[in-house]
Amino acid sequence: MINRRQAPLITTPDTLELRNPEQAALACGAPIFMFEAGNQEVSRIDFVFDAGSWHQSRPLVASFTNKMLQEGTTALTPAQIADRLDYHGAYLQLDCSADYASLSLYCLNKHLDDILPVFLSLMQDPVFPERELSRLAGREKQAYMVNREKVSFQARRHFNRLLFGQDHPYGASADAEDFDFITERADLLKAFFETHYKQAPLCVMISGKDTEGTCDRLMTLCEDWEVSDNPQTAAFFTPKGTGEQRLMIPHPGAIQHAIRVGKTTIGKTHPDYQELKLINTLLGGYFGSRLMANIREDKGYTYGINSSVTTYRHDAVFVVGTEVGAAYSEATVKEILKETGRLCTEPVPTDELNRVAQYLSGVLLSEFDGPFALADRYRDAFLFGLDFDYYRDFFHLLRRAEPLRLMHLAQTYLSPDTLKVVIVG
Repeated sequence: MINRRQAPLITTPDTLELRNPEQAALACGAPIFMFEAGNQEVSRIDFVFDAGSWHQSRPLVASFTNKMLQEGTTALTPAQIADRLDYHGAYLQLDCSADYASLSLYCLNKHLDDILPVFLSLMQDPVFPERELSRLAGREKQAYMVNREKVSFQARRHFNRLLFGQDHPYGASADAEDFDFITERADLLKAFFETHYKQAPLCVMISGKDTEGTCDRLMTLCEDWEVSDNPQTAAFFTPKGTGEQRLMIPHPGAIQHAIRVGKTTIGKTHPDYQELKLINTLLGGYFGSRLMANIREDKGYTYGINSSVTTYRHDAVFVVGTEVGAAYSEATVKEILKETGRLCTEPVPTDELNRVAQYLSGVLLSEFDGPFALADRYRDAFLFGLDFDYYRDFFHLLRRAEPLRLMHLAQTYLSPDTLKVVIVG
């Protein structure tokens, strides 16, 4: 009989065992990383480009260029592309962030010979048809009009502007008129494609089963990949925030207030980053965090509150986010600052630190479950000039974190008087 009054014994390995990927390269010079794992005859292929919104001259250009890659090539219509993918059970995923853009193909290995040429044609011969661009802009504008009525959407938008300024890529955001403008400007998308997708990809990731066979197919098909002879140099932007410490944005009719509290901070390559990540988890990075215990469980101001550290290529942001009833917004901000202040003045109790370290160890182990997850984690590190050693170091750090050092780091990076506040409601 299981004794359900006694918690099960929790054990974690002493080290994080990760095998570095096999490597090759396309003829154009792009590195290929191969992650052989799993028992299913399926593969994922990721192409990552230096084509994020950091490089765009107007809002929406980068994201729309990425989305339009699947809307027709010189040889295939959008319907033909979709039909071929569906017929072979393949799936296409396109993503565009502030810094990077990517195209990913999920496909059964037995259908790679049929689907790989289609997949590669999206990155080599897109045509950006105006009819499809107009439809895309209409759908995206409709979604924007819905989202802009949400206080959480407005809080995120104004918080980024507060930190970086409207003219900075990390602070800029689209308005309704930008969707109307882009509708008839396929020429901007074509120019962006020529500049940022005609370069060699930053990297190619192949994950799944028989990655070497997939790599051989890919290298053969990409032998004649045409790459621009004029690589582009990325522009540099200096953050120019509004300078305000606190911002209240009226949102008539809102029942709740959205709150964002935070600042710019250190990024993934900084020596203190991993300890800051641990401090952030203590504060608001998981369900048992201090912010959840105080503001949700004790005060009952919200259903959920969290904190995070987001690392961009050129900067990083620490932010606490929540939505509360209008009557509790000021009290919530006060409690958020109180909890960050406690981290700066009181060493973390050993039992709490051990609990969070155990939690993060489990999360870290789960993040490498399967070939696709391995590729994701490696890409997250590679794009910052790191490798799997980054995760091994973090795993070891969780076993030797010191409460006094964490307190001193909190004083450096989370002092309450340095945090900016945005309330929308």
